[in-house]
Amino acid sequence: MLTTRTAVLAALLVFAALIAPVSAPAKTDARCGLSAGAVVGPDFPNDPDLRDEFPFLYHITANAKYYFLKVFSISGDLGYEYGQGAPKRFVLDGEEVELDGRGTSFWRAMPFWGTIRLEPFRKWIFAPYVGGAGGGRYLVLDRSGREREIAKSNSADEWLFGWMALAGFDVRLDDFFFLRLEAWYSSTESTSQEFFEEKDYGTTDVLAGLNIYF
Repeated sequence: MLTTRTAVLAALLVFAALIAPVSAPAKTDARCGLSAGAVVGPDFPNDPDLRDEFPFLYHITANAKYYFLKVFSISGDLGYEYGQGAPKRFVLDGEEVELDGRGTSFWRAMPFWGTIRLEPFRKWIFAPYVGGAGGGRYLVLDRSGREREIAKSNSADEWLFGWMALAGFDVRLDDFFFLRLEAWYSSTESTSQEFFEEKDYGTTDVLAGLNIYF
């Protein structure tokens, strides 16, 4: 079955493959050295239960990037995620609470990644690339609701570590500014059973923004 994340990544790669031959003759020397950028967009939790609770999240990330060995770049990426959800259940003191109806929940997270991108076409005006990262997210979850008419609530936080894969491209607007579009897939698993369910809190992200090359 074709999942949302597979469809997003496939569509991005197909678009890059179609436009790359057209843009190949167009060259630029603008991408070099240090750059900074920011992207925004929606995140979609990979776990089905989390996706039912949080249909999507808001995401913004800023990064600083540096090229090395001609075709590689390394960057530090730091962001913020926020979402409001409606849980059917949650864990409280190690036990699962089944709510009478839908409750209220808030997702607040700080994703952080050390990212390497393979950018063999960085001399092109349109430059597709792929990459991978190590890091994770600091996640705070607040949940509340009623069980048998009794109010229940839980607030918990955890450092979650994992990996992230990405595909994307950027397009030159002028000598300094480049339009950027990326799709991310991350995996950040929790091993805690006291407050968090033992599952993957990773997301699939569709992000757009700008790069500034110095």
